[in-house]
Amino acid sequence: MTVLTPVLTGLGLFFVGARFMATNLAAMASGSARNLIRKALGSRVSAAVSGVLAGLLTQSTNSVALIMVSFARTGVVGGLRAALVPVWSNVGASALVILVALDTNLAAAVLVMVAGISLYFDLRMSDQTRHGILAGLGAALLLFGLDALKLSSGPLRDLMMANGFLQAGSGVGTVLFVGMAMALGTQSSTVACAMAVALVGAGVFDVKTTLILIAGANGGSGLNYAFLARLGESNGRHIMMFQAAQKAFGMIVLLVPLLIAPDFVNEELLQIKMKSAGLLAWVFLTMQLAGSLCCTIFDVPLYNAFLKFAPASMEEGLAKPAFLIEEALGDAALAIDLAEREVARLAARLPYMLEHLRYGGDMAAPSSDVLLSASNLVCAEIRRYLADMMNHQPDRATIVLSMRQQQTLTNVMFMHEALGEFAQAYKIVLSSDHEHGAVARMVESLHMLLETMIDAAKSGDHDELEMALMLFGQRGELMEDIRKSITGDSADIPALILEAQFQTTILFERILWLGGESLQALARQSATAQDQGDGLKVAA
Repeated sequence: MTVLTPVLTGLGLFFVGARFMATNLAAMASGSARNLIRKALGSRVSAAVSGVLAGLLTQSTNSVALIMVSFARTGVVGGLRAALVPVWSNVGASALVILVALDTNLAAAVLVMVAGISLYFDLRMSDQTRHGILAGLGAALLLFGLDALKLSSGPLRDLMMANGFLQAGSGVGTVLFVGMAMALGTQSSTVACAMAVALVGAGVFDVKTTLILIAGANGGSGLNYAFLARLGESNGRHIMMFQAAQKAFGMIVLLVPLLIAPDFVNEELLQIKMKSAGLLAWVFLTMQLAGSLCCTIFDVPLYNAFLKFAPASMEEGLAKPAFLIEEALGDAALAIDLAEREVARLAARLPYMLEHLRYGGDMAAPSSDVLLSASNLVCAEIRRYLADMMNHQPDRATIVLSMRQQQTLTNVMFMHEALGEFAQAYKIVLSSDHEHGAVARMVESLHMLLETMIDAAKSGDHDELEMALMLFGQRGELMEDIRKSITGDSADIPALILEAQFQTTILFERILWLGGESLQALARQSATAQDQGDGLKVAA
């Protein structure tokens, strides 16, 4: 176990450093940075350059892939360009293999010192600067992890040789398997290849054996990405599939010459006047370049194939904004209008939350759970969009409109949540054989009232809004009849079912109260607009 201690320490520091660095670099991305990302991914070349820089900065292709998955999920980027960035990050991350041959202690020490002084003395700095310093601390941990891996190469060599692994002359299959196992165990072909370079530099293996090991590690990393591509949203799955394809292409490019023309490899490649560790580092870089180029050249057929294998689901479409355009953030009036359309789109979903509960409802419609989950994601994007719009320093009137939008959005989401709870309580009521006609009437009444609210909100007519508001206010007699119906048979109803029935009545009133609040706000806005219009006519 003492032999494995430096290995485990090195890997732990590397993973912590990579995650710490990636997290703080992502936190530095403000709304303006999102716009830069969108513009930077306008072509294959810009996507490739962005990917190389991202891999170079984070030294973690997994981190870059996860960041791009999050951006794709929220609609900041999408499609082929989002997939090509992580693909090319493999090229930038190849610097890690080269760093194994360098002395990084001084650079890591400087980064730790800067971070230590800044944090200990609690220096006053902007959030961007603080995240940058913390990202530097993550880079230092990563470098210390590399140093621990290099220091562990000797004991690790003795352990592996004692157990008969990876000796000179080992079979190709054995070496490939060990390389794959190393990549799967470390979750990174870069780390596995860095370890291989360190071992060949220590004289453990010959160069040809290590080349096969590197090919296996690349393949193992591809298997890891293929495993991650099994689940999740289609955009994220496509990005992981592109990563798996990049690793597969790189493995083939390196392995085929080793198997088909071993004499050429021995006579030409291995005769290059370069230290073994340096040669392997450049071979690894070439392999990543070849894999990334293949994915870029064949990006359209690959994307179409992945799209057929993992098509976008209806739920994913529901979870994405339909109107929010990042380029409109500079035009406050347009941005507010787009946000208003998106809020109205969320409000229009409210009656559909009851489809699975209604007699004769559309069972093909999304369930209330799916709609609630998707609407929460859209709500978060609307809030983010309005916050980014505020960064453009709009005028006072726009700020007031933005605050109104936030309040309307809050009411709409409260109604979504209440409807979700109502659906759960109603399902409990339905699980019983007892009479549930009163609750069923609540469902139909609620559905009708919500549709009335949506129609009035769409029209914007003051009279229609007032009529809808009156309907929402006339619920006292209905609720009294429902309560009498529930309490009349309460003696024979189990406690759980009775509690669920009363829960539906409470939620029913809450939903109507929230709907009434929204209608009152719309009515006030309509009345103000009407008064302003009348004033203009009088002035004319």
